[in-house]
Amino acid sequence: MTFLRRLLLVGWVIGTTACLPQVIPPTPTPLPSTPTPTSTPTYAPLSATDVLNAEYLLLDFGGNLRTIRLSDGTYQSGNDPTQPDFWSVRLGEMMAFGDLNGDGLGDAVATIAENYGGTGVFVNLVALLNENGLPRHVASYFIDDRPILNSLTIQEEVVHLAATIHGPNDPGCCPTQPVTRDLRLVNNNLMLIRATSQTPGGQERRIDLEEPTDNSTLSTKTLRLRGRVSIAPFENTLRYRLTTAQGTTLLVGPLMVEAPDPGAPGTFEATLDLQNLPGGLYYLEIADLSAADGSILALIMVRLNLP
Repeated sequence: MTFLRRLLLVGWVIGTTACLPQVIPPTPTPLPSTPTPTSTPTYAPLSATDVLNAEYLLLDFGGNLRTIRLSDGTYQSGNDPTQPDFWSVRLGEMMAFGDLNGDGLGDAVATIAENYGGTGVFVNLVALLNENGLPRHVASYFIDDRPILNSLTIQEEVVHLAATIHGPNDPGCCPTQPVTRDLRLVNNNLMLIRATSQTPGGQERRIDLEEPTDNSTLSTKTLRLRGRVSIAPFENTLRYRLTTAQGTTLLVGPLMVEAPDPGAPGTFEATLDLQNLPGGLYYLEIADLSAADGSILALIMVRLNLP
């Protein structure tokens, strides 16, 4: 290729390139900065030391609510048990630890015994929430006078208690009726959600509810009840009760059991009209109550969401 021809070819390439549109690379869009995650404060779970030295709101010898602080699980007012102002409080025979309210923190329950100078020793179950790592007594549930405590646990936000309490004919010294009590903390109240007991022959009194199930949402305001009992109640009659989360009773009535013989296993079925109730959360309780003293022989409670 001659020099002149090469020069002409180079000039053509330069001229053609100059006529092409200029390509400007796009300016990169900056990525949004990742926010720094805010960590939720974590607190140590409550310990036995916390429970034994916490403040408690209790009824004193005069029936007045008083806040007291235990020291190594004890408190005493007055020195003479024969005097009306004597009050002895003791805590710690049983404790259990776990989450009571779903916040992921380690809460606690314990049994607390009170004596006012006589032979009675009145035992309550107390619930303590973990608030910023400190215990706060929020609820109590009466167990019995001088019960025999067998076990106490917290599982999936439910407190499980097994004890032996007084039956209608038991002397004060010697309870003979084995029972279980399952409780859930609702609005800072220990709500009984299941109870069982045993007959003198060792048979378990139990209510199982097949419909509705716990925490179910109803499609209509017609509520169908269906379930079974291990032992048919007195006169084949249970009691149903519908309450608000605050404990206000809205509906209450008898629930008949079908059983082949008195005291045999049986079933129940009924329909309740809830048309007059606004939508929201309710609690349905079905109970077998003692004909002798009205105490709970068996119970089950479920949560309902009404449209």
